[in-house]
Amino acid sequence: MVKGSLEVELQPLLADGVAEDVATGGKLAELYESYCAELCSYLRRTFGAGPPDAQDVVHEAFAKFAALADRNRVLNPRAYLYRSSYHIFIDERRRLSSWRHGVAPQLAESGTHNDEITPERVIIANERLESLRQAIQQLPAERRRSFLLHRLYGLSCAEIARRDGYSESAIKKHIALAMADIDAALSKGQAR
Repeated sequence: MVKGSLEVELQPLLADGVAEDVATGGKLAELYESYCAELCSYLRRTFGAGPPDAQDVVHEAFAKFAALADRNRVLNPRAYLYRSSYHIFIDERRRLSSWRHGVAPQLAESGTHNDEITPERVIIANERLESLRQAIQQLPAERRRSFLLHRLYGLSCAEIARRDGYSESAIKKHIALAMADIDAALSKGQAR
């Protein structure tokens, strides 16, 4: 859920300032100060302690709000943020639950789950990150933009289509082709 340094490193790949548009906003700072604590309290009262962390969920809700093409069309930002936070929390809890019940036991049984951070693993991770960055950089502009808006900023295909003036199916095609291109580039890089 938390994008971390990958998001920061991939922001320059958005050629037309989408990262700045998502990260800034006139009244956004005021809204954040007004509602952040309130939303966190609401999530904790409704769902109890995480995971996911209430503050992470609220940050994601604000990021989605910031990513809207026209935030002025939202008549009640507080209600929008409440509803978004609620849905993000539910989705994240489902994702975590399916991971705990599906993937985690398989990893434990296979003995491949190793959280030890070694210099070798750090080097390998950095090499993979660089390969991913290069693969994304080499994508055609529209394909790269659609992919990053969807995968990095969490926008739906419909939101991206509305924002960019394409059909939803065209955006889905851009994303699928981007994923195929990235997968091929990464597979090619591992074969070396």
